[in-house]
Amino acid sequence: MFSMDLGSRRCAGYVVVALHGELDVTGAADVAAALVTVARREPWIIADLAGLEFVDCGGLAALALGREHARHAGGDLVLAAPHERILRILAIIGTAHGFSAHASVEEAAATFALPGAAGVLTQQLADALAFADIGLQRL
Repeated sequence: MFSMDLGSRRCAGYVVVALHGELDVTGAADVAAALVTVARREPWIIADLAGLEFVDCGGLAALALGREHARHAGGDLVLAAPHERILRILAIIGTAHGFSAHASVEEAAATFALPGAAGVLTQQLADALAFADIGLQRL
């Protein structure tokens, strides 16, 4: 069972998207769509993998698509707090996508150079995230 918490938090100009459970090919399309939606509104994304127990190549492809859209919008998508199992998978198949993995969300955030970035999550973004979260909870 996979669930995705999209409404985690926004700090200093970036959004933290927390992934929980297993991200495999069965949920990859929904995750990719949700990340694309987030990237359109806030292109600086940290994918918090602390709660992710498993990811396959379909899941990595979803993260890569989110990263592509974030970069196209002028930001990036970086990974934070992956467990040892996830690090091994990233080492085997994730290097093709060139992901940047960090020990914590705070360490990942430090890699973003966001001049003047501060503020709160806008209502429009909150509404989009809540809508995406409702759809993903059914997985």
